[in-house]
Amino acid sequence: MTQKFLEKNVIIIPWKNCSMILVNGSSKGVTNMIAIFIYNIVLIVLYTITMSTSLIFYLREKRKIFLAFSVYLSFFILDNVIIYMTEFFNTFAHQYNQTFMSVPAAKTIIFVVNAFCSLWIVNLLAKSKIKPYQNALLIVLAVWMLLTPLLANSAFKVWLYYLPNQLFLFYVGTYAWNRYKKTEGLSPTEATYLKRFAILAIVFSLAILLEDTFVIFNIDQYTSLTIKIYNRNICEDIFSILVCVLGLNYFLRGNSQQVAEDEEEVQEERLFEQFCTAYQFTQREMEIFRLLLEHKQNQEIADELFLSVGTVKTHVHNIFIKLDIKKRTQIQGLYEKYKLDLDAKLLGN
Repeated sequence: MTQKFLEKNVIIIPWKNCSMILVNGSSKGVTNMIAIFIYNIVLIVLYTITMSTSLIFYLREKRKIFLAFSVYLSFFILDNVIIYMTEFFNTFAHQYNQTFMSVPAAKTIIFVVNAFCSLWIVNLLAKSKIKPYQNALLIVLAVWMLLTPLLANSAFKVWLYYLPNQLFLFYVGTYAWNRYKKTEGLSPTEATYLKRFAILAIVFSLAILLEDTFVIFNIDQYTSLTIKIYNRNICEDIFSILVCVLGLNYFLRGNSQQVAEDEEEVQEERLFEQFCTAYQFTQREMEIFRLLLEHKQNQEIADELFLSVGTVKTHVHNIFIKLDIKKRTQIQGLYEKYKLDLDAKLLGN
């Protein structure tokens, strides 16, 4: 009798590990339900708009950074839909939490793909490729998250499961910051967005870890009889919202600046090739001359081009003869003079 009464008059609303009990349809419970529903819808709409915008830019311009953002946002949407279902469907929440404690395949895939996409985006902004050791880190992340569930059920086990994801985000942030500090070869737009993403990743990796630690050890319940998990991390939501804002800003504003900067780079490269052709540089001399313009020393040039220092000195000597100069300090001035003379000719025409 009591069981039937509860089934008819009690509505349980799971909010991560804290279930709200709505008795006889109280207005407070209904208000909370509506607020959570609206919150989820707003997040999904924001993610969808950002993903669609990124996808449109990718289809139009075929730049990989837009594809990376599209994949990144699609998994934001998937993750939020799963969390939304755990908040509104008690049966789904129970089954999902039970599965999460034994084989968290869905969450692991979402985390690994998001980790890969964040690293992919940073490398694209930094004009570099994902390095072998970074692929190894991703593999370690996946293996860690797949093996952790083998431990006995406890709050510490769940904390260990989430820990590497936040550490990886922190790594991505510090990696982006280091690439930002080494601005050689980067446009102002790329450097700006690297810096912004780095700050976001570093700050929120720590904030998410702190919130996870508090919730897992103080709110969630992990016993042999009861498993209640608070699946939503508010700091993670704020991070994803700011990533969307940053992405939209890049698509609608930064991209146009980037296009202009890319055009300038093309013109600069064309001028560089004209200069090298005018002075009859060989291909190797062109490579070394480019590094001389960057004020690189012989040892640095040798390391970058995998040559001996003696070979570099020989090529530098030949470049000096062709340019009719005796000091490295004359190189930049001669190159700038060539650019000014060329600009004057174009204006004269």
